[in-house]
Amino acid sequence: MKGWICALFIILACAQPTSSRAYFKYVPPQPPAKRYKVVKTLTAVVTRYIKPKREDYKSRSAYLEAIRINGKGKETRFGTKPEANVTIAAYVNLSKKVSKRGTFQRGTIIRIRGDGINITGKVDDRCAAAEELWKKEKAVQFDVFSKMSQKQADNWGKRKMTVEILGEVSDTTVAMR
Repeated sequence: MKGWICALFIILACAQPTSSRAYFKYVPPQPPAKRYKVVKTLTAVVTRYIKPKREDYKSRSAYLEAIRINGKGKETRFGTKPEANVTIAAYVNLSKKVSKRGTFQRGTIIRIRGDGINITGKVDDRCAAAEELWKKEKAVQFDVFSKMSQKQADNWGKRKMTVEILGEVSDTTVAMR
């Protein structure tokens, strides 16, 4: 009898209510990941832009020039916080009308491939250099926000890369497959 009481006591002492499945924290189901399809493929000039840090510059004028070129890196033209390798600046069509050739709507999903790089991001900033390049040469340019120093961004330079404009695949398209 004493052995049964000891065994019962050990079982009750070791059994915790959280060990039961009924006590697992409820996690709501996640929506399925968005799927994209390639709408258009083009070759574009890709550059990097950064958040300038004062300690990276020898003079105040060089630091202010970096801010003029890159912005402060705290927020985009549309007031959002830029994310490294996700936020892309482009020639943005600010009007509500249909996009002109060479311009992109805010939120356009873009995949950049080449030179061992595979970045998928969205247009969430305006690039004045892209506007100038389009007006002069009818060439498309994208600036990718990066956590680099000014020297690293300068070394990365301008590169011609394959760029894919992506469109979201609707649920009806997926169901048809």
